[in-house]
Amino acid sequence: MSNYVIRCGTLIDGTGADPRSDVEIEVVDGVIHEILPAGLSNLPDATVVDLSDLTVLPGLFDCHEHLGLDFGTDEYEQAMEPSEYYAAKSAINAEKILRAGITTVRTAGDKGNTGTVIKRAINDGVIAGPRLLTARRLVARSGGHGWFIGREADGPYGFRAAIRDEVRLGADVIKIMVSGGAATEGSDVLAADMTDEEIVAAIDEAHRLGRRVMAHGHGGPGVRTAVQAGVDSIEHGLLLTKDDLTLMAEHGTALVSTAVYGLRVVSGTVDTIPQYVADKLQPTVMDALETLRFAATLPLNVAVGSDTLHGAVWEEMDVLTRYGFSPMAALQAGTINGAKVCGLDSKLGTIEAAKIADIIAVEGDPLQNFGTLAHVPFVMRDGQIYVGGEI
Repeated sequence: MSNYVIRCGTLIDGTGADPRSDVEIEVVDGVIHEILPAGLSNLPDATVVDLSDLTVLPGLFDCHEHLGLDFGTDEYEQAMEPSEYYAAKSAINAEKILRAGITTVRTAGDKGNTGTVIKRAINDGVIAGPRLLTARRLVARSGGHGWFIGREADGPYGFRAAIRDEVRLGADVIKIMVSGGAATEGSDVLAADMTDEEIVAAIDEAHRLGRRVMAHGHGGPGVRTAVQAGVDSIEHGLLLTKDDLTLMAEHGTALVSTAVYGLRVVSGTVDTIPQYVADKLQPTVMDALETLRFAATLPLNVAVGSDTLHGAVWEEMDVLTRYGFSPMAALQAGTINGAKVCGLDSKLGTIEAAKIADIIAVEGDPLQNFGTLAHVPFVMRDGQIYVGGEI
């Protein structure tokens, strides 16, 4: 593996510290060795990468992705496609995501064995893509939200058995559906989609097997039961109340925000969105986004996910700045906060000595304009350059 000296124009290291100018990052065997003032590095046999006209950042985290589902088309119809077709789409999206500067992704449920197959293909170098933590198949009640893309289970013992099987088959994280959702016809976004006993059993079983639990939940009683039972993150959360968010902060439950999905649905610019999806989100999504303002005042770990908008976490970070978050807090939602949600904050999420060298660079200042992240001319993951080049 090559060693590098990366010359930074500006470094935003993700710790919350002020940006620094004219520094160099030493990368040795895929790990950040030291950060020095410009010109002081003396790393032997290192390749110099000159990013002195760019802003350097940690690799981004997308904590909620479905690799084979694309925004704008009926999700049920996409899930019914042959597994081979779904996997091909997933491979293409994986490379797109990496090229967007997202170096770590936590999937929230894909068709069949897609998650583990794509993860293996990336790890073996067959395809390019981000580091993957896969939920493999989400676990839903029979006929519940997302049943068509996951596996169905019923009763506390049914959920325990399903989770044991997903872990056996390679799931890094467990995804459960504690409330209804917009993308399933006939589903109520505020109704509990699992019984209290099922929620408690599912979280207990996953934790017993050493897996974190991500719970789809817009709001309502299912979310509150999950938080009290120790769920690790609530996904989406567009209809959370102030009491819900306060409870999450008290229990250390993270929020993974996916607001851009709803905003795009209600914008009326995508005419292929199923009408039942738009009908559920139109009356509520704008008012619901105001809950983010309250979330910004709490000691709550907020991370971001693109859902089916592959590579668009910068848009989610931008939304946070419009609803109460400082630019630095929004940037951290896409970096160190995501690393915390994934349990990887000791290794990733910031640019510091001894951490894995996931490093990206953009033109301009993302703290002034997150749109600068729409084009990422340099991407390094695990100390390997995937976008940009040796200069």
